[in-house]
Amino acid sequence: MAGGRINFTATANGTYKISIDVNQNGKFDDGSDRLFTGSVTAGNNQVSWDGLDGRGELLPASAGNYSINVTATLFAAEVHFPFFDVERNTNGVKLARINGSGSPDNTIYWDDSPITVVGVPSNPVVNLSGLSSLTNGHKWGGTAANSNDDNDFGNNKSIDTWAYVINSGLAATINIRVQTPDPSGLIKVPNIITPNGDGKNDVFEVKGISSFPGSRLLIFNRWGNEVYKSEDYSNNWDASGLAEGTYYYLLELKTGAAKPTAYKGWLYINRK
Repeated sequence: MAGGRINFTATANGTYKISIDVNQNGKFDDGSDRLFTGSVTAGNNQVSWDGLDGRGELLPASAGNYSINVTATLFAAEVHFPFFDVERNTNGVKLARINGSGSPDNTIYWDDSPITVVGVPSNPVVNLSGLSSLTNGHKWGGTAANSNDDNDFGNNKSIDTWAYVINSGLAATINIRVQTPDPSGLIKVPNIITPNGDGKNDVFEVKGISSFPGSRLLIFNRWGNEVYKSEDYSNNWDASGLAEGTYYYLLELKTGAAKPTAYKGWLYINRK
């Protein structure tokens, strides 16, 4: 399978930014460079990479190295803003952190999932990835029928909103080498199919081909005439319209190398 995994360890929760310098010019923000962003959890973290560059093209194998820049911005401390027995908060909370790394920052968090829903709950009920308090400031409750109407989401409840103090980003650069994947042990091509409609062995199923999208399949009869062709085979050929007998296949496996890996051999179609 093309691609790989990028592993790193963090001491706290936070966010990450990973950039791959595809064109190897020392910059990490070109159109061809690949960028990943996401959330960090304290402990071991793993980010999967599908082997594609910033334009969606498979990164070719190279004798040289590619640089990967990993930046993690960690949460240093939590600051909480609890509300007690506040039936409704239709305007939300507007919060701004005005100093420290990444300031000004209006991001807030909440988790109201333990609260029994009465009236109009927060939306979303759980926000652990962060939302701007300028656009969604943790609102709950609806318009009161009268001033004594206390039957709403926050009645007799404790509802918490919090923000984080942010550390400066921690960065590290590593070098990787992109190599052609070895398909041996992953690919298994059958020599017989029985397309009789019993749901067993009805199609030409190449084990492992889903890991190599864009692979080409050609089928020939005994006289060398092409009877089937697919530029992106996905285990769906059922030999429709062909008689029983021996045929020959050519599978060109797209591994990311300059030339595809070729598999060829015979195939018997048995409809009994």
